[in-house]
Amino acid sequence: MKPPTWGYAVGEDNITSGCPLPEYVTFADYRIWKGNGHGLIRQIVHRALTRRKTCVHYLNAHTFNLASKDQQFGQILRQCQILYADGISVVLAARLSGQYLPCRLTAADSFPDSCHAAARAGLRLFILGGKATVAQRAGEFFKQHEPDLEIVGTADGYFQQDAPGSSVTDLIERINASNADILLVGMGSPRQEKFVAEYREQLKPAVIWTVGALMDYYAGREPLCPRWLGRLGFEWLYRLIVDPKRKWKRYLVGNPSFLAVAVAKALRQRMSGTTGV
Repeated sequence: MKPPTWGYAVGEDNITSGCPLPEYVTFADYRIWKGNGHGLIRQIVHRALTRRKTCVHYLNAHTFNLASKDQQFGQILRQCQILYADGISVVLAARLSGQYLPCRLTAADSFPDSCHAAARAGLRLFILGGKATVAQRAGEFFKQHEPDLEIVGTADGYFQQDAPGSSVTDLIERINASNADILLVGMGSPRQEKFVAEYREQLKPAVIWTVGALMDYYAGREPLCPRWLGRLGFEWLYRLIVDPKRKWKRYLVGNPSFLAVAVAKALRQRMSGTTGV
C-alpha cells in the first residue's frame, strides 16, 4: 500500500509568526479548542519554540465513548492543554449544545503543514508509535517531502516496562537525549494518552502530541481517508468499508452509543445556557 499524497491543507502564510490567545468551547465538561488547522499548528509551533509544556490530544466519538467508561482517561483529556475535535460527530454535538466549533481537525490532514511549519521554525521531532519500522518509515516519508525537517529519533510503540534495552526508562532516555522539541505519540487510545500522562514530567520535549494511527497512514500500512470525504463527515464510513473486521464495533455500535449520550448532554447544556470559555 502506498503512503498518501503529500499536500498542504491550511496554507503556510505566516504560520510560524505570532500566536493569538487560544479560544475554547466547553462541551460535556471537555474544553475543546475553538479554531482551525492553521491556528492549531501555530499554537503547537509557538509552544514548542517558547518551551511551554503542552499536551495535545483529540476528542472524537471513539475517545468520548472510552472516556465515558474510563474515568482516568476522561480526566487526562479534560486536563490537557489542547484538546481538539477530531471527528464531525463532536463538532455537531457541540453545536447542538450551543457551542460553535468551526470544523473538525485531524492530525493526518494537517500534518504536511505541521512538518513544513516545524522545518521553518527549526524544531526537532521524535516519532514514537506503531509496529516495528513503522515510525522509521513514516519519518523517512516526512523527510522525503520536507527535506529541512529535523527528525531526531524514532521508536516503535512495543516497548516493555522493564525489558533490558527496550524498557520505558531506556525509551525516555533516548527521547530526552535527542533534544526533541516535539514528541509525536501514536499508540492508539487510551494507551497513548495514559503513557503521556504517566511520564510527562520525565519527558523533556516541550510539546507532546498524540496522533493515533498517523504513522500507519504515512508508512503506507493503512489508507488515509480522502480529505473531501472527511470534510463531508464520512471518514467513519470510509474506515468501516476499508477495514470492516476491525472497525465494525467502533462505528456500528460506538457511533449510536455516542449519539445517545452526547445528544442528551448537548440538549441539557443548551437548556442550562452554559457558554464557552
